[in-house]
Amino acid sequence: MARTLTKQTHSDFMLRVRRLEPKFHVQGERAYAKDRTPSRRTLSTLLGFGWIYTVTAIANGRDHIAGSLREGSLPAEYHPWIFAGLTVLLAASAVMILLHIARWLFHGGNKKRNSGGILLGALGALMLFYTPASLWTQGFGMLDGHSRTVLSQAGAALEDTLPGIRIETVSFVASSGR
Repeated sequence: MARTLTKQTHSDFMLRVRRLEPKFHVQGERAYAKDRTPSRRTLSTLLGFGWIYTVTAIANGRDHIAGSLREGSLPAEYHPWIFAGLTVLLAASAVMILLHIARWLFHGGNKKRNSGGILLGALGALMLFYTPASLWTQGFGMLDGHSRTVLSQAGAALEDTLPGIRIETVSFVASSGR
């Protein structure tokens, strides 16, 4: 029985790689690379909170920003540039949130955890921003006597430190009047 030897070409080799290691054939060396992204869950959560709270405040405060620009010393011909820049910030933020959602859904390891932290902080900022003031008032009304005593003692300590500020008169409102 005679065997014929044929020289293997590059396409033959690639077909064999595709058959034996399909993941390597598609992704190359990245298929087996280790994820070296450091885990920063707390920092990511704080970053997501600050970022989305700022973006939401800008998006809901257009009238306040316009009034502030009118009262300021910046010439009126630069106001459209400011609003164009803020519009670009809002659009870029929307795209970045979509990228973090995709990263959270389709990646693994620390990349997923960091994006999850950003999304968790963003969700917390949106919840804080859109919580009605009546809900805060009802929440403080549900406190028992011991909790109210602790809050009044904290208020007394704050009054000693900063005279003229009464913690009982603090109300939670947003700059947009909500």
